[in-house]
Parts: sequence; structure tokens; C-alpha cells
Amino acid sequence: GRLEALFSDISSTKTLIEWNDTVKDVAMILCPTENIALLVKDDTGKRFIARASEGFSQAEKIFLNLPMQSLLATYLVKSKNLLLAETALALCTSEERNQMEVDLELMRASICVPILFDGTLYAIIGLGDKPGKEAFNDLELTSLTALARAAEHQLRVILSGLAQEQTT
Repeated sequence: GRLEALFSDISSTKTLIEWNDTVKDVAMILCPTENIALLVKDDTGKRFIARASEGFSQAEKIFLNLPMQSLLATYLVKSKNLLLAETALALCTSEERNQMEVDLELMRASICVPILFDGTLYAIIGLGDKPGKEAFNDLELTSLTALARAAEHQLRVILSGLAQEQTT
């Protein structure tokens, strides 16, 4: 029921702008948190920049971007799976730990969900703390993973459509 309806919202998006907002909105419905940011690879492919967010001040939004080579992005590329902040920090070597803390703090993320396109990291959903700082439950984690798959599928549809438009 509910998941299908939400995912059909994603599959009805026609443009990347719609896709950005819908992915963010659906993530917030599945897993209400104090803040969320959808960071998407920019045109140069050098960094991820915020394309949709909630719960950040204007000033914070300016700094909401991550270099492609950032430690967090590198971990997400390797794992291709959602990453809880505490797990990310536990996986780090002591040298990496500071950098990972900086990356997570920048996004105010308790959990990061990668969205892949052609095997490369295209976007990151960073979700903040849940109200009352309660832990994410298995249903939420499963739903966020399913959201990433639905978002990836629709991303392929939109980008292949854009590629066709450019050739016609």
C-alpha cells in the first residue's frame, strides 16, 4: 500500500528537479528526521551539491557540498549500501576518523543513503537525527534502501530520456 504509493510518486517524476524534490520528500515521509539533504553530483563531477534539503539555515545550505573524493563518498562508493554514522566512524582508521566526522557533521547526517547510476555514486541522501534521537529501526532502514532502488530506477529513465532528447 503506502510504500507503493510513495514509490509511484518517484516513478512519475519527469525531470531531475522533480526527482530531487520527490526523493527528498519521500525519504522524509518514510523516516521523519530533524533535517535532510539530497546531495547530487554536479556537472563537473567533482563534488556533490545540495539539490533539495530541509531543516538547514540559508547559511548552512551554502556549505552543503562534499568533494567527490571525500571520505564519506568513498565509503559509500565501496559499500553501495546505506551507512549509519556510527558504523561509518567505527569502520574508519584513527587517521580517517576526523575527516569522516567532518563529512557527516557537514550534512548533519545520522544516516547516508547512496543513489547509484551506472555503478557510480550519483547522489547521497543524508538524514539527520530522529526526534528524540531514537535509533532507526529495521523497517526504516529497509524502506530507505527500497527508496534508493526506486530512485535509481527512475533516474535511469530520466537520464536516458535526456540523452535521447539531445540526440534528436
